[in-house]
Amino acid sequence: MGALISVLPAVRRECDVELLLVGRNADPSLTPEVLSSSGVRWIDRLDEAELNSFYSTLSLFLYPSSYEGFGFPPMEALCCGTPPLLLSGSSLEEYLTGCSLFLEEAQPEKISRMILDYLDHEEDRKRSLLSRWNLMRPCFTWERTAKEYLPLLAP
Repeated sequence: MGALISVLPAVRRECDVELLLVGRNADPSLTPEVLSSSGVRWIDRLDEAELNSFYSTLSLFLYPSSYEGFGFPPMEALCCGTPPLLLSGSSLEEYLTGCSLFLEEAQPEKISRMILDYLDHEEDRKRSLLSRWNLMRPCFTWERTAKEYLPLLAP
């Protein structure tokens, strides 16, 4: 979270944006006053019913995790029309290349540059990434998963 919060001042110098963070805040130094003064809004929890509208309101879904397994949140964001920004080298790159933005490393200046580059050309970049996602999306259905697992479970 710290890396994302640290890039916000550089991005806000060029764009009027807000960083929305979802989940438990485990850092006591990030008080509500500190967060709100820096353009960060922390949401403790979203119900499943709220996810679609949440993802749909975002310009970009930032998910710079190097520890992620399959990673449903980036796919959920794509399904709601919001491209994710992810770290290269994670498992997410194996199946979301072409429909997501990827950073080589989570350095604040690189994150802020990629965010600004995306926002400068948001309409075109979003259209391009989402059109690729729409081609890939049929590969990620529960029906397809079940069909592939069934022969393994009942030989």
